[in-house]
Amino acid sequence: MPYNPKSTTKKLEFQILKFLEDLGPFHYSVTINLKKRHPRFDVYSTYEQWEKSAGWFVSAINKKIFKRAYRYDHKKINSISAIEVGNINKRPHIHMALGFPTEVSCDQCMQSLIEVHRKMDWSYGEMHIEPYQDSGWIKYIMKEGFDRVALH
Repeated sequence: MPYNPKSTTKKLEFQILKFLEDLGPFHYSVTINLKKRHPRFDVYSTYEQWEKSAGWFVSAINKKIFKRAYRYDHKKINSISAIEVGNINKRPHIHMALGFPTEVSCDQCMQSLIEVHRKMDWSYGEMHIEPYQDSGWIKYIMKEGFDRVALH
């Protein structure tokens, strides 16, 4: 059978998607817009800063929900994030798939997301939260490539 790079690529994409789906279950699809420039420090943001913001956001939610168990028992929410930059006219933003444990109520999840978002230094505007529907969101997150996906 001759080598077909397209079928090999599709197979690899399917395996990566399956791997990411298995990190769930996920409950929310979240998008957070980011500032291009920090007004107080007059510093332009970078890809590294966006990655750190995504990591900080997930870490802060873990601390809020699990408290000491996050630090000592290594409990954490299920999370996948990816940074999308787009062209020069588009604002950089973070896409996330977040999954919470069953013992955490929906109200507590939403309250935690909103409180942590308010404290986020590089966020711009409102956060967009939708219920996680299916693996289509993970495919959308991966549209800029697997190298843009972070597992927290």
